[in-house]
Amino acid sequence: MKTFFNVLLTLGLCFSLIPVSFAAVVNDECTTAELLASPVTPTIDCGGGNWLTSGTGINSIFDIDQNGSSSATKSTTTPLPTCTWAAGGQEDAWFKIQVPMDADGLDIEWTNEGGCSGFLCSTDLHVAAYDGGPMGDCSTLTYLGCEESDRFRIQAIADPGDWIFLRAWEEDDQGFEINFSQIRAFKNDCDDCAGALDMPFTEQFICGLANQNDVAVTYPLLRSNGARPTASGVSFLPSTCPGLANPQDIWLTVELPAGTGGVEIQFENLGNCVTPALLNICETDVSYAWYTTSTGDCSGLEFRGCDKVSCFIGCSDGVIKVDGRPGERVYVRIWEQDDQGFDIEVNQLTPTAPADKCYTALPLNGIGCNYEATAPKTGDYPEPDTWTAQAHTGTSYCDPPTNSQLWVTNENTVWYTFEHPAAGPLNINIRNITCTGAGITPTMQMGVFSNAGGPNNPTCDLSLETGYGCAVGTGTISLNIANLPAGDYILLVDGTGGNQCVWEFRGNNVLPVDMVYFKVWEESGAAHLQWLNSKEVNNSRFEVLRSSDGKHYEEIDFVEAMPTPNTADDHYEYQYLDTDIGFGGRFYYRLKQVDIDGSYTMSNVVEVNIPYLQTSAKLLPLYPNPANQQVTIPFFLSQREEVDIALFAIDGRATRHLSQRGWYDIGEHEVKLDLAGLPKGLYFLRFQTPSHLETRRLLVK
Repeated sequence: MKTFFNVLLTLGLCFSLIPVSFAAVVNDECTTAELLASPVTPTIDCGGGNWLTSGTGINSIFDIDQNGSSSATKSTTTPLPTCTWAAGGQEDAWFKIQVPMDADGLDIEWTNEGGCSGFLCSTDLHVAAYDGGPMGDCSTLTYLGCEESDRFRIQAIADPGDWIFLRAWEEDDQGFEINFSQIRAFKNDCDDCAGALDMPFTEQFICGLANQNDVAVTYPLLRSNGARPTASGVSFLPSTCPGLANPQDIWLTVELPAGTGGVEIQFENLGNCVTPALLNICETDVSYAWYTTSTGDCSGLEFRGCDKVSCFIGCSDGVIKVDGRPGERVYVRIWEQDDQGFDIEVNQLTPTAPADKCYTALPLNGIGCNYEATAPKTGDYPEPDTWTAQAHTGTSYCDPPTNSQLWVTNENTVWYTFEHPAAGPLNINIRNITCTGAGITPTMQMGVFSNAGGPNNPTCDLSLETGYGCAVGTGTISLNIANLPAGDYILLVDGTGGNQCVWEFRGNNVLPVDMVYFKVWEESGAAHLQWLNSKEVNNSRFEVLRSSDGKHYEEIDFVEAMPTPNTADDHYEYQYLDTDIGFGGRFYYRLKQVDIDGSYTMSNVVEVNIPYLQTSAKLLPLYPNPANQQVTIPFFLSQREEVDIALFAIDGRATRHLSQRGWYDIGEHEVKLDLAGLPKGLYFLRFQTPSHLETRRLLVK
């Protein structure tokens, strides 16, 4: 059983003006606890479901008199509470409620209806909570905690199916009336990175569109303050981030669509913070950090930035802005600055410009733009003020002087990377340049810098690099360098004086295909590569290159170019599954795009972490889960072994067993298990070989 307990206090009156019904009861022992109705399991993985405001015991006033027919007695149930005004000799009453299946706990709200007796009495109502396990056994209660105020919302975290017991008493033993006003179940799956709430998002950023297409969504999120420790899986936050070093938090994740460099997450701040004991002010200051990942999951997180949102309680348009590369997964960590808890509801997602930061740099190809891009001069990734601010030794005019245009300050810079495979001339043509702006002639400026960090991790501080040349203009401009050394390079593009520009790349270092994205992820112990092209001209094939150190690559296979597009929007989508990778590790991949004349260009680098196989057997995720009539059980063996699979009910009884044990060869296998006739509920599946034992939860619906 989990023994975490959170209490939230909200201000209010200690009496109710509109009681729904009255029930005088004496439920003064755990074994005679009054039943309260259970809410339904929330449909989201992060936060609370709908409030239950009616049902057994809900909105009923329970009257516990000091004297008379409804008086209670001192409970003999142990353990005793440990809060300040513990129930040592006071009369008390008990209530119970069951946590729904597939939920992580309950939010329970009640009001103090007064009801004390005696001269100048005041009802100081206290409630303790216990976890009675799935059987509701009063002899083995686990004490969770208690609260000590007049109007409460209590959050009890427990396993699905456990019984929560509530013990109520009045501080001075003068009697009381209590009304349980509403109850809801919640899930805490997004309490760490591994359980981050996935927000599907497909809207692409469109260059030249003044107002990008918004997507309305509803993700109600709850993260309340209290004693529960952080289980984020990522304990660090840089000192530059607002708030405490390791706050209670929730996690979201989004995979950036093609052509999109980030997403704005708009939310409504519903408050629900808790005032610390020494303070009189409770404000909800929503803070956040975001991470990109080199592996597609939480094992390869890299911190990218953090900020605080100026959206106090009641505002509906707070914006969390994060960025990454198209096709990349971004993780977002959200907390309250003073760790006082919060309740927010995400209501809108909006795509943002690609290639806006050095770590989101893209290969040179196709259409580009700097609409809505930025050029921060401070923070974690400051960008140069102008061309001459770098190590480049020239004037504010471009060098070599292909024209006499002046490079003005940078306000909306975007980043690109390319490889110059052999020393020699460089020619980059940019055509169809259209810029808009005010106060200065609308032009575009671009410059080439060395890139010691390589295409996958380009250098962000250009003062450490060498500038080789630049060009400024509109319509069509060229950047020509007579003899550029072989190596990796950065192309920086900006609109003069904050102008917003759209253009088309051409030249000898520009990919002959317009690659929308190239990504890789781990799938059942293998590396799954996927790339998408919007256009291909004279393309012959893609050679798949792999490296174990990120420096030395070998060709492992090739994929022939498609003669025609294969997607509904006339794109070219490719898949490749690399299964020959032993027992795991970190791997790097690049694509070598080969033209029909033999010339080639290199893609960006992607990397993936394949978990090491620690045993000779591995049980993979069950599907579907929840299941109804049948469940599929996939597993992997690194040696020939005998396998036994069984399904158990929550009380430990074996309910289903495969018809026989079987021997299986090396490799991946799947077996089916019939669930017909099983009662709904939570079960445990046991996967066992002579060298390995593993279990997984299965919910039958």
